[in-house]
Amino acid sequence: MKYLYILLYLIYSFNLYSQQNINARMFIFDYTYQIPLGEISEKYGQNSSLSASFITNKKKYLYSIEASFMFGENIKNDSLLRNISTENGSLINSSGELDQILLSQRGFNTHLMCGKALKFNKTTNHSIFIYGGPGFMSHKINLQSNRTNLPQVQEDYAKGYDQLESGLSTKICIDYIYFHPNNFIKINMGINIINAFTKYQRLYNFSEMMSYEDKFKHNLFLGIKFGIIIPINSANTEKFYYR
Repeated sequence: MKYLYILLYLIYSFNLYSQQNINARMFIFDYTYQIPLGEISEKYGQNSSLSASFITNKKKYLYSIEASFMFGENIKNDSLLRNISTENGSLINSSGELDQILLSQRGFNTHLMCGKALKFNKTTNHSIFIYGGPGFMSHKINLQSNRTNLPQVQEDYAKGYDQLESGLSTKICIDYIYFHPNNFIKINMGINIINAFTKYQRLYNFSEMMSYEDKFKHNLFLGIKFGIIIPINSANTEKFYYR
């Protein structure tokens, strides 16, 4: 029974201090290490994301707009260029020389977020920020030549191999935010989950010599992030975050 009382007390504490008027306007820049799960993990390995977001408030809720650039070097499709490469995987450039193609993941996502900051008491300079919202995601395989001209994988021909996907997504985040009263720049760390349903945006797959299926693919990314917070109105940290 005592554990029930403790749980009720924690819920009450969170609710009490999260109801205060929040006076917050800030930029957040963070790095996220992402792990693909499920279907998308068959195509990509772990990747990274650099994000920038702006957060403001209305009464007791926080609202933000966020944009992220995704990048990674772990492409699992090692037979992507098998139809145009030699036995050892090289391509013949415009000068008749052998060359290699570097494959990497590139993409972006953007989300509109809404959430609430939760505090145990008035005296602490840290809080938990829980938020989420809808957005858009796009990603593809980037093909880059080492040093020479490879017309068979450039411009419009690259679109036959890049497997571009895009679609609607949702993002859920749980962040720990720490505001030290003597420092201008604050920090945050946390975890997030991006859940997206995407479709191929190209008509034909040169690698498989066939048209893409017109169906949604499930994208799931688990992220671990760390970032810095730059408050806009930082004259008084206590008034800045909880008023």
